[in-house]
Amino acid sequence: MFVAETYPGRLSVRRANGDSLVVANYYAAPDMRPLHGRRDLSAYEDRARWIEGRIAADAAADAADGCRWAQALLRDHTAPVCCHRPNQATLWSLVADLSARRIAYSLGAPCRNPFQEWEWPRADS
Repeated sequence: MFVAETYPGRLSVRRANGDSLVVANYYAAPDMRPLHGRRDLSAYEDRARWIEGRIAADAAADAADGCRWAQALLRDHTAPVCCHRPNQATLWSLVADLSARRIAYSLGAPCRNPFQEWEWPRADS
């Protein structure tokens, strides 16, 4: 697993540290962070750390349980992971089970919208 943080003419790749990889809508790579300007990133960083803490504390028993667990985590308002502020809102969420080649999207806030599962790649594509 990896995440590619990109900007025109720039690329930074971050690999998973263990069995999970958290991406929280901000540039985490030190060489990309100046692109945020003076924007306060503390809420994004807190959210990522909270998710990483939950992963460490609440490990799922298997992949199917892990998908359900991840969907519930993405609905959470504690950190908040699912957000409903006027200038900041969750537009979509994704859970991927790479070994089973399935993805589940929630189009909109996952606390208000169901996750819909698809095989990946889709058979009709």
